[in-house]
Amino acid sequence: MSETRPKHLLLERKYWPFFWTQFCGAFNDNLFKQSLVILVVFSNITVLGVDSSLFASLATAIFILPYFLFSATGGQLADKYEKGRLVRWIKLAEICIMCIAAIGFLTGQYALLLLVLFMMGAQSAFFGPVKYGILPQISDEDQLVSANALVEMGTYIAILTGTIVGGLVINTKYSTVNGFYQAQALGESAQATDSPIGLWLVCGGIVCVAILGRFVSGLIVPCPATDERVAVQWDPFRPTTKILKLAVSKRVLFLSIIAISWFWSFGAVFLSVFPNYTEEILGGNEQ
Repeated sequence: MSETRPKHLLLERKYWPFFWTQFCGAFNDNLFKQSLVILVVFSNITVLGVDSSLFASLATAIFILPYFLFSATGGQLADKYEKGRLVRWIKLAEICIMCIAAIGFLTGQYALLLLVLFMMGAQSAFFGPVKYGILPQISDEDQLVSANALVEMGTYIAILTGTIVGGLVINTKYSTVNGFYQAQALGESAQATDSPIGLWLVCGGIVCVAILGRFVSGLIVPCPATDERVAVQWDPFRPTTKILKLAVSKRVLFLSIIAISWFWSFGAVFLSVFPNYTEEILGGNEQ
């Protein structure tokens, strides 16, 4: 049986709505996170007693922590409920979270924005098990490798573009040119109050992308629950401990988890130090 080419899979009705739903989510996560980090680091803002030079590392830790806490519970939910409906509820939660983020940006409530960062990490942690659990239900057996590869490709492209756009958009201001306002990139570090256009663009962007993701998720085909008898454990520690014990008992699975975790940790460390390295070592600006 010949494998369907990825370009054909992206055109299939049962696959593309899910692909673009997860793309919007990954893009929004990084658009918000990068905008927040760039704003704080280059404005030298102290948040909850944390110096701006340490803020990027703190933000990364806060965003990643929910993955450790809630992924196992998210897996139980993905088994128990119809996955298309579950995705739509998760995307609806994203809209609410991004509205809170917009309020935090516009009012300068950075502690609130850190809470939003945790909530976005939690939302992504619940979405993760659905993302991988839904693939066998929307792809034929001979398409599964291609479907998984496309999801990974989409995730990385979304991370890259969200990070770039976040850093560029938060860094815009307006100036008067022949009586008209024109957006332009700042040439030097500035306070948040110096770039209202950038703040509004970020706020509008994260809310609009969340709404777009919810709209596309409405087109996902029904994906029945795989085990409705699963008892969801809302205590994050018991299911997480159970999953870790199961992973350790299976050497191949455990080594795979360690390898993937190292890969993502390595990337997270680099992303967390880039803003400070740019400002303090390279002497660069937000761009």
